[in-house]
Amino acid sequence: MKEVLSTNTFGRIEPERLLDTHLARVFFAAKKQGRSGVLTVDEGELTMHVHVTDGVVTYVDRGALAETLGRLLMRQGVIDREEYGLILEQMTEPGDGDAEVRRFGEVAIQLGMLTEEELDEALRAQVVSKLQHCLTLDEGLWRFDGSHPPAPSRFPVAFEPTLRAALMEDPQSYRWPGLLVAKRTRKMRLGAEPEAIAERFALTDEELRVVRAMDGRPLADLLASRLLPPEEAGVVVVLLLFAELLDLEKPASLRLDRKKTAEVRSRLRHHRAPSVGGAEELDAVSLAIAVREAHEAQLERERQE
Repeated sequence: MKEVLSTNTFGRIEPERLLDTHLARVFFAAKKQGRSGVLTVDEGELTMHVHVTDGVVTYVDRGALAETLGRLLMRQGVIDREEYGLILEQMTEPGDGDAEVRRFGEVAIQLGMLTEEELDEALRAQVVSKLQHCLTLDEGLWRFDGSHPPAPSRFPVAFEPTLRAALMEDPQSYRWPGLLVAKRTRKMRLGAEPEAIAERFALTDEELRVVRAMDGRPLADLLASRLLPPEEAGVVVVLLLFAELLDLEKPASLRLDRKKTAEVRSRLRHHRAPSVGGAEELDAVSLAIAVREAHEAQLERERQE
């Protein structure tokens, strides 16, 4: 399913149809179309605003489940708990939201605990963390407003590696093989060279081997292989599906070739009788036999391929 974004586009993330409604499809559409605007994501308790400039995510603000800047800096080892407490003591003026984040960084720099470069890196990591949270949602509403100018930002996000990290680290990554099972008989066709795909998504060597094994094989074979655990192989598959770099070809429809069609006609002529009572029954039996044989021949050809 290809997402098309207009100035105002609405959508819903649905768990049962996550392959088609995942938020990644919206971001890839924005990137492909070079869209700018604000994507509002409502997951019920929280609302996030993702700012997009020329198709690139540049900022995520308000409400996202992410670490505060101070706790993020502590986890990264930039400041310790004592320094964290001292910075909070200096933040005497009340503030909220983004102003509070800026004030924390400004105070840390004034106290000599943080450099401008370290603050920029921490703010970039916070934007990535919030975006990753958006990309793990399996339910919610979204609205893209192309008339709303995005906030200026110094933190453009490399989307594909961020998406890969979000899905690989998601505790519910086990769901992907289950969502893909209905397409298990389809053959995979790559839309780009494996090496180019690996570079774009920052894939590991093991994940690259999975991509190299895709082209021309049924999806079921890949998920059953031991190249990666099924949930990780499933993530690689959906990454490429969302980016429209993988096509799952539907099995060829059942059809009678010319030879089989001639056989059917011959059998029908052979079994026709003047008596109306038995002719229709014999004709139906002959047709059913011919169709079954054609179906078995088709399956045999597919196995040989």
